[in-house]
Amino acid sequence: MRYIDVPDQVESMALLDFLPKAYPQVRHGLWLTGLKHKDIRINGKVASATSVVHANDEIRIAIADEILFAIPRLKTLYEDEKIRIIEKPPGYAVLEADTPRGRTIEYVLKYWALRQNKPFWEIPVHRLDTHTGGTLILAKTRRVAEDAIAWFDEKYLVREYRAVVVGCMPKMLETTHYATKDSAQARVHVFDTPVPGSVDMRLCAYNLMEADGLSLVTVQLLTGRTHQIRAQLAHMGHPVLGDEKYGIWATNARFRVRKPVLWHNSIGFLDMPRGYKHLNGVVAKSPPQFPVHIDQIFTCL
Repeated sequence: MRYIDVPDQVESMALLDFLPKAYPQVRHGLWLTGLKHKDIRINGKVASATSVVHANDEIRIAIADEILFAIPRLKTLYEDEKIRIIEKPPGYAVLEADTPRGRTIEYVLKYWALRQNKPFWEIPVHRLDTHTGGTLILAKTRRVAEDAIAWFDEKYLVREYRAVVVGCMPKMLETTHYATKDSAQARVHVFDTPVPGSVDMRLCAYNLMEADGLSLVTVQLLTGRTHQIRAQLAHMGHPVLGDEKYGIWATNARFRVRKPVLWHNSIGFLDMPRGYKHLNGVVAKSPPQFPVHIDQIFTCL
């Protein structure tokens, strides 16, 4: 149940204009469904598609948050007393600090903990790009979250991605580049040699198959940098299909894809430090969920 008090500055506005402004992340069709089922009221009276709201009106929305905001139930891939590994759905940022008004895994975790009357303390220990789905590690205590920082620096983890890229990549490559971050443009710039302020970017990539001018590849990160796979592969002339920031617009349009076809499909643990030895050999897998018409390009071979 949600209650909204219409602000003083709103003298008069159509309900179907006001609701999208109050909740921009909600699909328009859901408002129409709510009106049809009499789930929306203004000052206690059932609202309709032609209703108008005024300053200080009270709007009551009797639609569950998990429906209203399309809050997913997160699939657990592995769990013990210290960590949980979930399958992150694409379209969600990881932390609320990254997108305060958007859809985040952090909000989803808090929501379900509240609904189940459980104390909340699960925090993601690494990030995935908003449109990248797949394996995501959650720490169950602050101590574990602090310890987990070293897991990425000391190479205790094997992280594997699956992607569809433009062009025919070599069967196998291991490469190093250097990157600087452009915070104003929310992107990174990649160079072949070190430049002032740059950090190294290293990865291995394996070409699994090719079709229609595209390659299906597996990528293992040897470093974890912002936008690393997308920026580094684009620098090599093989941008991730659907990537509007680093990719090729014409190719994205041809294949009708506007989000990067990229998935974090597995994460494994090896030679872990004391206190986490039980994780050695654990591998959490999340099968890639790519657009159906892109999957068909490769499954039809």
